[in-house]
This record gives sequence, structure tokens and C-alpha cells, in this order.
Amino acid sequence: MILIINAFITDSRWRGNRYPRIDVFKYTISSYKKIIFSDVYLFIQLDDNYVSHKDNLILFFYEQFINTQRDRIHIVFERLYTQEQWKLLITQLYKERGGNEHVLFLNNDDHVFIDYDTKLLDEGLDLLSKDTSLHKTIYISHWTEIIKLSGKYGTPQKIDNYINFQLTILDSIQIFNLMFLYDMLVLYKWKSHHTRIDSLVNELSDQPCPCNNNILCQKVYVPLKELFRKFDGYNHVGIRHTNPLNLPCNKFMYDRNTLVSKMTEYHNSAWTQGNHFTIPSEWIETNIALHDRPEYEIR
Repeated sequence: MILIINAFITDSRWRGNRYPRIDVFKYTISSYKKIIFSDVYLFIQLDDNYVSHKDNLILFFYEQFINTQRDRIHIVFERLYTQEQWKLLITQLYKERGGNEHVLFLNNDDHVFIDYDTKLLDEGLDLLSKDTSLHKTIYISHWTEIIKLSGKYGTPQKIDNYINFQLTILDSIQIFNLMFLYDMLVLYKWKSHHTRIDSLVNELSDQPCPCNNNILCQKVYVPLKELFRKFDGYNHVGIRHTNPLNLPCNKFMYDRNTLVSKMTEYHNSAWTQGNHFTIPSEWIETNIALHDRPEYEIR
């Protein structure tokens, strides 16, 4: 799997900050140490107060991605935002790796891998490899929200410890097959520049949109256990049972009631409007069974 991060590290955020964003970003990167990447591409724009951190960040990146050959770790202190900037990289990767290669693609600096191993993630990557869909993804974060969204427009299917459904949702917190990224970033002609690929969907329809003759239709897979979490949590949509993360470490403790509450919790967003889907009891039981370690800590 390839990692591509294209992000802006800044303390100027409309919701404010509990910690310096560069520390949140480093904690996020450190959480990815468990995941094996063949190649790492980091396009990181630093706000003025963080420019002096460049040299230390380079050393930090090399220390974290010790399972990736150093010459395959590419660090550029610039954020890409034009289609022409993306075309060269994605075309090269597509020619070298083919359309079925997995790419963890992020325009975010704060979605932390919170599982204690990669067993469930690896299961999802295997499902993605075997799926013959032209465009396919694993949606990795906003777990309570995406589980609820899965049944808004159709009937999701359960396969082992994952569910899948059809939708166009281009949020940049997904594992994409490279064919999808090639069609999105190279072949599809953008109407304007995009610092985040999330906004590309607005050129097609409302966000997110059902697959009605949509050229960027996709098969979305979602694990039946939370694998990644946005550092500051999801209070902005009313989710209270998925706590914000803290520095320097986090302890996770789960019991049945907590897990059920987190999976079925009411929240309010554009995704929930007109959404009457009820989480099946089978999914809840699978989620509980996947929590075979009721207490663990990540640093």
C-alpha cells in the first residue's frame, strides 16, 4: 500500500486547537508505524510559525517509516492543489503499480490509527484486492457517521467483518484503488483547483451522491470496528460516545454498553438528514466480537 498525505499544518482553524497542530500531526504519523507502506509521499505545507521545523520533521518522518525504504519516502514541503500537479505523480504510479494498488490518501493531518494491530485493516485490503469494481475504497474514519450513512441510499451488504455499499463519496480519508485515483485526478477534467479532493464531488452532485450514471461511482467498504479516529472527535455532529484523543497517549477501554452506544448513537449532519436506516443487530454483535482486547493504550 502507498501512503499519500497532502495537507496544511496550521494553528488557524475555525474550531480552535487543544494542542499545537504540529504535535497532533506528529502523533498521527506515529500511529501509522504499524502499517506497512511500499512508498510514502508527503506533500506538507507548513504555516509560517512551523517553517523552522522542516529539518526536524524530515528526521521524524524517516524514524517513523522504518519499514519503508528511505529512497521511497518522498517529502515535499508544498501542498498540491492543481490537477496538473497531480497528473505526473498519479500517472507514474499507475504505470508502475497498476490500477489495483491500494493508496491511503489523506488531505488531513489528524486521523489517527487507533487499533492495536493491523489484522482487521489487512482483512479489508484483501477484500479490496479481490473486488472487481472499477472504483473501490475503504472509508477509514468518521466511523459512527459512515456506518449510519451506509444504509441511507440502499441496502449495504455484510462480508465477514466489513460492510459495503455503492455511493460517490470522495472524502480524502479513504484507501482508494489506484485506478479510482487515476480516473479522478488524471482523466476527469477538473472545473477548478482543489486543495482537498472532497470538493470534487460538488462538481458532480450534492455531497455525497448516489451512483446514478455517475462517472466516479464507487464501492465503499467499512470495517465493523473503528480503526481510525479524528483527533478532536466528532462533537461537531453531536457524537458523544467517541471521545476526542489526547497527547501524549490514549487508553481505550470498552464494554458492551459503550460499544453499542458508540455504534448506534444519534448524531446530526447532512448524512443523517432523511436517513432512517437502523444498524442491524448482526453488525453490533460483530463489532463486539472484534473487541477481543477490552483495554489497551497507544502512544
